[in-house]
Amino acid sequence: MSSPKQLLKDAQEAQRLGKPEKAEPLLREALKQDPAFGEARYELGGALHQLGRHDEAALELEVVGATSPANVAVWLRLGDVRFAQGRLDKAVVAYRHVISIDPAIISAHNNLGNALLSLGLTGDAAQSFREAARLAPARHEPWNNLGVALMGLADYEGAAEAFGKAANLAPAFAAAWVNLATALSHLRRAAQAEPAARHSLTLAPQLPEAHNVLGNILSAQGKREEARESYGRAAALRPNYVEAHLNLGRLAMEEGGYELAQRHYRHALSHDPASSAALDALGVAQAAMGRTDEAIRSHEQAIARNPSFADAYVNLGNALTATARITEAKAAFKRAISLNAQDRAASQNFLMCLNYDETTDRDALHLEHRRWGDYQEKRITVLPGVAKAGGKLPKPLRLGLVSADFKRHSVAYFLEPLLEALNPLEVQLYLYADVANQDEVTERLKGYAHVWRDLMGMSDEQAAKQVRDDGVHILIDLSGHTAGNRLPLFVLKPAPVQASWLGYPASTGLSRIDWRITDAVADPEDGRSAERLARLPGFLCYRPDENAPQPAPPPALANGFVTFGSFNALAKLTERDLSLIGRILKQVPQSRFLLKARPLADEGVKKRLYQRLGHHGIDPLQVELLGRVPETGGHLALYSRIDVALDPVHYNGTATSCEALWMGVPLVTLAGSRHAQRVGASILSCANLPHLIASDEAAYVALAAKLASDVPALAHQREGQRAILAASPLMDKQAFAADFTQALAKMWEGPKP
Repeated sequence: MSSPKQLLKDAQEAQRLGKPEKAEPLLREALKQDPAFGEARYELGGALHQLGRHDEAALELEVVGATSPANVAVWLRLGDVRFAQGRLDKAVVAYRHVISIDPAIISAHNNLGNALLSLGLTGDAAQSFREAARLAPARHEPWNNLGVALMGLADYEGAAEAFGKAANLAPAFAAAWVNLATALSHLRRAAQAEPAARHSLTLAPQLPEAHNVLGNILSAQGKREEARESYGRAAALRPNYVEAHLNLGRLAMEEGGYELAQRHYRHALSHDPASSAALDALGVAQAAMGRTDEAIRSHEQAIARNPSFADAYVNLGNALTATARITEAKAAFKRAISLNAQDRAASQNFLMCLNYDETTDRDALHLEHRRWGDYQEKRITVLPGVAKAGGKLPKPLRLGLVSADFKRHSVAYFLEPLLEALNPLEVQLYLYADVANQDEVTERLKGYAHVWRDLMGMSDEQAAKQVRDDGVHILIDLSGHTAGNRLPLFVLKPAPVQASWLGYPASTGLSRIDWRITDAVADPEDGRSAERLARLPGFLCYRPDENAPQPAPPPALANGFVTFGSFNALAKLTERDLSLIGRILKQVPQSRFLLKARPLADEGVKKRLYQRLGHHGIDPLQVELLGRVPETGGHLALYSRIDVALDPVHYNGTATSCEALWMGVPLVTLAGSRHAQRVGASILSCANLPHLIASDEAAYVALAAKLASDVPALAHQREGQRAILAASPLMDKQAFAADFTQALAKMWEGPKP
């Protein structure tokens, strides 16, 4: 019979040959002969660990650890076994015990970092990986792991540096190059990210992650077809690769293919039903299709699976906002902010939501925007080397415009007339576009540009440096806090003078944006704005859709009753609006109300709105609710079904108001106390239709009722309203361009003392 020592030696040889199943009986025999043989029990723990019998391995190693508390090898292996068991807390204890005995053991720091990372203690994990990298700066694993932890902390700069070191230390380690490309992609450094991704593919052409990250980089540059091909390869190499299917869905979403996107997301869920990311993405697609209640359920399911998923709270907030559930939306955004205070999507969507909230007064609205602006300006340092404003106006003045909406979008209806009419000898246009889905309008707008810069794939700092190096004199934001904005670019202050115009109904909250372009009707008072107010005679110039049908006769002529209507976002219809609609319908016998909004494609949303209407005494039979009509022509043709348009009083329409007027429909508005409540008055003043502006609720109701009382007069007004509009300042692009140019000169000169 072999001795315990010989049995141990034979077992160790079996282990060396990768045969733990042969080692186990030898070690058990050794322990049978000598139960106190600690080395044999240590090796038995290792063999059981290799066999996947982690619970048994942990028991054996705990026995050895109790008798050998200073044996770092035992505690290190015990930590590995506990990690494999999923007993991460106990793994942490074991690794920390090793470090307390010998702080120079690199694997203890590295493995401790892995356990902490799995526990979600990302900051602590980064410290452990950093210590491992300090102890072994020539080893690539700690650097790569440190990069992973820093990615989790959204420290993409630090992550890129760590991954870069790992890749340089192990040039054949494909994963390090993939990770480096990922970090650089987050930094929007496509010029560096793409070569790293492509290099990883030369090392590992069958690595799905490499194809996926290359797709992300190409997508960020607007190279959709190439990106789709990369994602397709990733999915083909690993059919259950959820992230690749999610990215294919995202591309479809950007192109308006909501049904296709939904199929990709459901395919991802078929592989991983618990994927919170897939459920959240599905919710976004459902909301885009008008199936908002389903979207809300999908976002809630995503949150149930991952309660720390900040993006899911943001998307839930957006879906709730779309259905006018503003109080719940605010709570969702606040939860997202609490999970990630630096998440711009959460904080900016919260600000956007406040514009719809009738419980938020103008002082509170201003305070929240200033709070956001102060936070950004404390966090981001101004870009050096920017010229100073003042003195004689440069000729030509280099005017930069920044937008994600240089495409078929409501912004283009008000932007294009200005671009067309500006004198290129006086103003050179620099258009900075972050447009994911370019179209025929994009191509038309490019034609007005002296310089067109595509910001897709560029970080805010890179874009700001481009603006500075272009020598732009005045830079104007066209988005505010709406989707696709690049306000962090403006925080960097790359131009001597900066302004905000057109895309947002309130202050940006940024003091580094010097001016907000408006007019005396929309903003009669100074204050409640981080920016100074630059007032034009009218801050809008409208160009209607060239394919708009001719105005139809008022439907009351055929129907025998008057139909009021609104085609604004459902979120704009507050309880105050519904109350006023109820009062108008009571004033006008047999009248009807037609409302069109995307979320009304959802039966649950319709049901809740009917209930809200009922609380204001409105009979459901008096109301028709329609979902979104996708084609512009079909949407405009629907104006033939309403006699009088009612402008929401808490948050006025803009493009919808101009569309109604162009289609011959009179628009009744109530001039309120802040910009969003006075845009209607501004439009009607510039349209030479000031008689449609009411000063209070009683006048609003009376004006709507008066219009409805004289159907022949409505018919007459409908016949002539388009001509009135076409001849008005609202559509006089030459006068608007002259006023705008004069305002640019004043902004350059600065405020008078």
